[in-house]
Amino acid sequence: MFPHPHASEVNLKKVLSLFDRVTLFQPWFLEKAPPLAKEWPNLVEVEDPGDELRPKQDFKRLLAEYSQWMRNNYRHGLASFPAFSLDDSEVDFPTWEIKRMIRDRGISRGKDEAQKVLKWHLALHLAEEMEQAQENAADLIKSVEELGSPLKGAIEEDTVPGLIGDLSGPEKGDIFSEERLRQIIEAWFALFGEKARGGKALITLNPQVMKFVTETWDEHGTGGQGERRLHFELESPDLSPLGKQEFLEKRGTFFIRDKRRESVADFICNPGTKFHASDSDRKPENYPGSLRWTFTYFPPLGDKKIAGRWGFIKKLSGKTVGFMEKVKTSER
Repeated sequence: MFPHPHASEVNLKKVLSLFDRVTLFQPWFLEKAPPLAKEWPNLVEVEDPGDELRPKQDFKRLLAEYSQWMRNNYRHGLASFPAFSLDDSEVDFPTWEIKRMIRDRGISRGKDEAQKVLKWHLALHLAEEMEQAQENAADLIKSVEELGSPLKGAIEEDTVPGLIGDLSGPEKGDIFSEERLRQIIEAWFALFGEKARGGKALITLNPQVMKFVTETWDEHGTGGQGERRLHFELESPDLSPLGKQEFLEKRGTFFIRDKRRESVADFICNPGTKFHASDSDRKPENYPGSLRWTFTYFPPLGDKKIAGRWGFIKKLSGKTVGFMEKVKTSER
């Protein structure tokens, strides 16, 4: 999962409707392992960044302070929090300061690294809090919508607006600015980039994340030149509404009979080649619902230099990112 440190049971079951296994990478002190990680340890795994990337300071206190502070300073971003300074790459130092930094580099290096680790953890913790708040708001709006209008049955009109008929619900992915997204993705790769290696896909549930990484790649990765990213789409069954036992049974049957998973595996492991796609265009039938998957492969950048601000682009090099969304009933 990328860059989500947590996912609901429903979303985990959606991803497991197509993939063998899901890994959630969580920063230290998040302590939100989903129940499915205990019930299905072979299917859902939770990993931390490793002891070497564990914050040394009183992190929970610092997180509480920042949560309180950011209510009034959200637009200024993490870098403006009094406990931190801007990254060295974003500051123009005078000559005398540069000489001092070179002279004291050995002494300050450990402190600098500890500060970076703190910033990475804060970025992911705050992102999780904001996503959870948005999800709670969406659930509340949905619950109120299901109540219907208090005037229903009292007047003769066929269509009666509900309690919040004119209120548009929060769209998933609208809560992060581009700068905040850059901080989140940079932090995710800094903490988990070495663990998320090999022929595995990074799956996001946020359309804004997918849009941001592809557009940033096109602008700063290839710069209009070089090898283009590759694209692959398909629909697959959504088994998440099923009870746990029925989910496992239906999943096993789908994995044996359907060839879509082979298409996805071929694309992830052998991008650029003619992968097997015999069933990828066929819509799922006789299942509770459907999921739409969009996979993008980012080819290796080699020795291409990327501006420090967009350095995370290098971490996407050679990886596949997938975006999953539910197919609406009207589209089936």
